[in-house]
Amino acid sequence: ATERWQRRQAESALMLRAREQAAVAHLGELALTGVELSTLLEQGARTVAETLQVPYAAVLERRSEGSALVFRASIGWTNVVSGHTTIPVRHDTAVGLALQRDEPVLVPDFDHDPRFEITAEMRAHGVVSGIAVPIPAGMLTFGVLRAFDRKPRLFTEDDVHFLQSIAHVLGAAIDRTRTEIAFPQAQRLEAVARLASGVSHDFNNM
Repeated sequence: ATERWQRRQAESALMLRAREQAAVAHLGELALTGVELSTLLEQGARTVAETLQVPYAAVLERRSEGSALVFRASIGWTNVVSGHTTIPVRHDTAVGLALQRDEPVLVPDFDHDPRFEITAEMRAHGVVSGIAVPIPAGMLTFGVLRAFDRKPRLFTEDDVHFLQSIAHVLGAAIDRTRTEIAFPQAQRLEAVARLASGVSHDFNNM
């Protein structure tokens, strides 16, 4: 019985990994088509929510002064207006710590993690667990990609790699968009080539 259970667990993990890899590849292909950045960010948040089967996901951009994050895309959050709704950057939040340390932050259960205060917004949405990863864009950190669940959840190493890969695809597209504004056509093509290479690298790493 134990062996059967372990085999089923291993099969489930492999299926989830395959689903995550396919989701990263699909988002990478979409990014390479040159779709509008706002559309890509929304699709990135939707991909995270659907693949991890969580009710909430969001792409947050760090404001230039670094004291706040603005929602650029979100799934599940009420009263959020992309490009306008902001949250403060605080060290006692998962997104704040992810920005501060520039590394993933996993919270299996906010109520039992003394590092964090659960905000009124999170409490109203029934948030119990979460994960946040930085979004790199060139030499800078663009912001944070986060996902929340309504139940305690141990996010796995595969989940972390999945979110990081999605964050890298989004970050490369953001970097490409900045390049298109600042540089001529030849450098735009070089940026697109870097994006293609980055997507391939992330997919192979997973």
